[in-house]
Amino acid sequence: MKVKCVLAIGILAMAVLLSGVAAADGVASVSTDKKEYHEGENVSITVTNNCRGPLAFNGYWVENEKGERVYSSRITAYPVMMGPGESHIDVWSQNSDDGGAVGPGAYFIKIEQDTITVTILRSAEDVSTDKQTYDPGESKAYVWEQTDDNGNDVLPGVYTVHVNGDSAELTIKEPAAKAHKSTRPAMTGPANREVGDVLPIWRLHGKVI
Repeated sequence: MKVKCVLAIGILAMAVLLSGVAAADGVASVSTDKKEYHEGENVSITVTNNCRGPLAFNGYWVENEKGERVYSSRITAYPVMMGPGESHIDVWSQNSDDGGAVGPGAYFIKIEQDTITVTILRSAEDVSTDKQTYDPGESKAYVWEQTDDNGNDVLPGVYTVHVNGDSAELTIKEPAAKAHKSTRPAMTGPANREVGDVLPIWRLHGKVI
């Protein structure tokens, strides 16, 4: 009778253990140390087992805004068993599976039971000034050549320039239609000029130069 009682207790304990593992679905959570990161900054990821039983943790993966998987983490070759309330911390260095760095944008860090979103901010461009100290009201001008970070021309539209908590809106217009080619000679007057001669403004191909 005693043997049967011990056996029944053992079976009951096994059932509780297995039920805890089964109940792990939906009770594990993933979190990060913050929501926004600069390019190249390490992302600290914490996975926590919130259930009453053990949890088999198989790692996490990262998807971009298009839903494409860009990085897959495998902590070990086999799942890591996490006890109730235990956490596992890992660091994502913003690298992709092909070894390169991911670009700025929103990314979704996922485990089988949870998802969290982080944003990678574009690094500010390095700028230099002619001096370090300016008098009140003194200004410093910068030039934007209407190109993006890849050197491509931006499209016409409305853009907002942000600087240290302030912003200004500007509009880039559609380019004017090309003028008709002028039928007049490209240049008139003497072919040779001396240094110091006054040069008039000539019209070449419809453009004033």
